[in-house]
Amino acid sequence: MSDAPELEVRLATLDDAPALAGLIRAQYGQGYADPTFVDPELLRRRLGDGDVRFGVARVGGRHAGQMAVERQGRHLWEFARALVATEFRNNKLLLALDTLLLEQVLRADPAARFFYARSVTHHLVSQRHALRVGARPLGLLLGLWPARAIEGPPDKRPISALLTGRALVPLRPRRLSFGGGVREHVDAILDGLEVRTSPHRLRLGAPLAVQRSDVRALGLSHLRLARVAGKAGLPPRDEVARLALEGELPRLTWMDVPAEHPDAGEWLEALAGHGFTFGAYLPFGGTSSEDVVRLQRYRDVPLLPGNIRCVDEHVALREAVLADQRTRVEA
Repeated sequence: MSDAPELEVRLATLDDAPALAGLIRAQYGQGYADPTFVDPELLRRRLGDGDVRFGVARVGGRHAGQMAVERQGRHLWEFARALVATEFRNNKLLLALDTLLLEQVLRADPAARFFYARSVTHHLVSQRHALRVGARPLGLLLGLWPARAIEGPPDKRPISALLTGRALVPLRPRRLSFGGGVREHVDAILDGLEVRTSPHRLRLGAPLAVQRSDVRALGLSHLRLARVAGKAGLPPRDEVARLALEGELPRLTWMDVPAEHPDAGEWLEALAGHGFTFGAYLPFGGTSSEDVVRLQRYRDVPLLPGNIRCVDEHVALREAVLADQRTRVEA
């Protein structure tokens, strides 16, 4: 007869908000990047709106771990905020929580097509977990989190994020109209996801305009190219990019370019001239649930390979992204 404490894994209720927020505070303190998740009342509201769902693990009646899925679009969800209390680690709680959320939230959503996760690069446990459950690399976002906002390495440099993802349904072939170094990155990612590229190209596409949102806690400006109704008054693509980027430069800027738009190649080339390099390929990540190429412009403390720890399977991706960054900085 086993004396091991009983494990309970279930979806969180509104009453779990204090325990969820408490574990995040215990791990990260009050400097956590999103204050919503360290305030029980704010977190209770997020749980109530249905776009954030937590799985809870309890061992012997004690709150032992948690993991969330957050809706990012009609077809896209993110696995996020996975934590296991120190005394309960190495007990396969992450796997149990992953299975719970996958089966009871994502597969229950008929619109869900894809989900992804951002693994802190100096925490190899989450990277190994992603590999174990079949996730494939999507990219590397440089210096996403300031060290104060997350448990950081001793030198307190900004912390990068490895993106991995999994499809919930078979994905159709993608029609890509761009080439160059970005295309090489994207082809490798699509190969890993077992997604083919189609020889057919889009010839017409709605004009694109820049939308901008800032995440002040991260020093991040997130720019998205979104379809607009007409061409009247729309400046040339390079001018739109310049106008969107003028003013005080944040330490980190993202630009999402719709991957299958016929003008994608021109946008990617223009943005390269503004110092952008490859960050990630995100299926269904656009404003209209289209795939996007996420470019990044990082302007903070230099990031060296030793600041970005990766499991062996992702070292080549890390080196390729850092090589792009060094080439752009030197230029």
